[in-house]
Amino acid sequence: MKIDFHTHVFDPDVVKNRENYFDDDTFSLLYSGEKSKLIDYNMLSEAMIASGIDYIVAMGFPWKM
Repeated sequence: MKIDFHTHVFDPDVVKNRENYFDDDTFSLLYSGEKSKLIDYNMLSEAMIASGIDYIVAMGFPWKM
């Protein structure tokens, strides 16, 4: 059994328009780079299947806005 124990899942609008959320310093620090990847629920489901992950533990994001 494979478990991904630290996963952040974002609303599709955040994934598509991340620059609109850069007012939050922590979000900007973590996700403004080109290598950073944001996923929504559908993308997470696809990644779980492709990677053979059985369960995930979703963490909240500490928004400061």
